[in-house]
Amino acid sequence: EIGNLADIIASYGSEIAALGAEHPWLKEQVRRDDWRDALLVPTNQYHHLAMLLTMLPNLQSITFTSMSHHSEPIKETVRLIAAANRDPESPVHEKALAKLTKISIDRADTEMGEDITLYGPFMDLPSMRSVHGRMIDAANGVLPAVNSDQRSQVPLPRQVEEINMEYSAIDLGCWDWILGPIGNLKKFTYNHAGSIVGAAEYYSGGIVALLKKYASHSLVRLDLTAESIDNYGLDTATGYIQKQFIGDLKDFQKLRVLRIHDTAFQKASDGEIARLVDVLPSSIRMVTLLSQIEEGDPAELFVGLAEGKKDKVPQLKKLILQGDFSIEQDLIDKLKGVGVEITGRGWEIV
Repeated sequence: EIGNLADIIASYGSEIAALGAEHPWLKEQVRRDDWRDALLVPTNQYHHLAMLLTMLPNLQSITFTSMSHHSEPIKETVRLIAAANRDPESPVHEKALAKLTKISIDRADTEMGEDITLYGPFMDLPSMRSVHGRMIDAANGVLPAVNSDQRSQVPLPRQVEEINMEYSAIDLGCWDWILGPIGNLKKFTYNHAGSIVGAAEYYSGGIVALLKKYASHSLVRLDLTAESIDNYGLDTATGYIQKQFIGDLKDFQKLRVLRIHDTAFQKASDGEIARLVDVLPSSIRMVTLLSQIEEGDPAELFVGLAEGKKDKVPQLKKLILQGDFSIEQDLIDKLKGVGVEITGRGWEIV
């Protein structure tokens, strides 16, 4: 525990500035000169913080609060550190951030959001495992222009195992940018906030499609929710957009825990509701459903579940229902008979 980095910078600013002239991660002298000049300015706190990071080989976790939009010096430095830590021949191999496993980005204000691009260099660190955020604003336009040569330089695979983004607005282009290079993602949590944070729309179907593409072999826990949901978007050119329907989850080989709105199983085009027993993977153990369906009968979700449990979802142990569900006592008894408990809050027995 090293406390508030701003206080450390205030106390040791001159010592940190002195290191700028010998920035060991910068190969070009002109860049070292730029950093030396920047560090001589007391108000350039982001340069000071970036330089301080080069002095912390044992740091395990870092949290940024309401500062990601001014983080270019930090991104430049961490990008260089990550490259060195991936290269055993580098003279500064594992001299900084060698044990950093968790990054969190939070916003102190109640509106707008933080910049998602700060995550990129930190996710390139070989030690990075856990990526957290709150009030992250990320539409595809915020991503830096990346040509094919730069894409080929992204280390593959990134070692991140957990992503947790709360009360954020992240579009599919940005999710693709995050998820694509990750090789062994195990836990994914995303709560979509909507317009109070950013303009990105919520497409649970698109997010699950990306997770199928990049993490079907490794994902164990999926928690995907939104503060409000538009399931019936109509595009004048293409007709209904399947914003929320996630389709079949059987491609997920290790998925054990699922938490999601019930609209994820309802087609926008005709309102048809899929049966859970037909779409859940055989590895699933616990499902939490949040009530959101406005048209149609959510009870259709549970049709055939007790009868098909043994063959299709043999490891299912618990259904947690949150919100306006009406469940027949006969279904509760049948599920209990095959080893599935129904619990939660807000639902009723009819």
